[in-house]
Amino acid sequence: MKCKFIPTPGADFACNAKAASSSFVRAIIAAHMPELEEHISTAVAYPTGKGPDDVRWQGRVDGYEQPKQPVVLVVRGVVERFRSACAESGVAEVDAKLAKLESAPAGIDPHFCPQARYVEAAGKAGQPVRLYRFERDLDAAAKALGLALPLPVIKTFERIAPPTLTPAQQARVLAIYAADAAIWDAAVTAGVEWVDPAAAELRRAEQLALISHEAAAAIDAGIEVDGGIRLAAAPADQLAFALLLNLLREAEALQPDDKARAAFLATPQLIADAGGTLRTVSDIPALRRLLVSYGEAIRGIWNSSRAAAAALR
Repeated sequence: MKCKFIPTPGADFACNAKAASSSFVRAIIAAHMPELEEHISTAVAYPTGKGPDDVRWQGRVDGYEQPKQPVVLVVRGVVERFRSACAESGVAEVDAKLAKLESAPAGIDPHFCPQARYVEAAGKAGQPVRLYRFERDLDAAAKALGLALPLPVIKTFERIAPPTLTPAQQARVLAIYAADAAIWDAAVTAGVEWVDPAAAELRRAEQLALISHEAAAAIDAGIEVDGGIRLAAAPADQLAFALLLNLLREAEALQPDDKARAAFLATPQLIADAGGTLRTVSDIPALRRLLVSYGEAIRGIWNSSRAAAAALR
């Protein structure tokens, strides 16, 4: 079954069966199709007591299979939509219908067609889809389409009462329409934009890789420490500076007395910056502070990277 997108100023309405589509199409005619509105209001003969608000007009309204604007999709919970479709189509043998849908879910009956096909069509056309839940968000969807409120209420035609499903049948419905259920779950607020889970996961992986790359690039560029000295920070450099810090502690511990220790600590030190130039540090405590600051800066970069990655996950 092909999709039908009906244009309105600023958005295309996804004509999703069993999700108030009859009411929306009637309201679209009244709001945006004055010639058709005049025709169905004055030139059509209706049974006694009936009028244009008692008829389904989807077949009289032009649309297209691929959207050309952002899409407004009213999505319905899959179990209730299936029950309503069974009532309208007169499906009393639920298990037989489920077996048929399990073999070919995209049949010719629009009431049983997956709602996800509208999302797929919009994705191929490069158009975003804004989601609205039936019945919670009907007014919000109407406003997004520039329609007057309240929406006309066009009664659902039922050949039989909606069937009561067993837990096993409900599970089969959820399995058949798993993609629809994911879209329903995504519609947490009116007008939220659909994001395909696979595409979102790919973007997340790309962002994680970028975060890791940026952290590594920042470290590879060298770490600037107190005194404006930039130290190399490749893994071998980090290991060398960590060993130097330990050697300084051990050398201080080997001094025979306080006088020798004071003289040792006051000794100027040389350290090579990232460009290979030897830089003089005033004394050993200053060199220690420089090396500690160096280590803290590297940890800060990786901690920020991990926090950003955790937020994405």
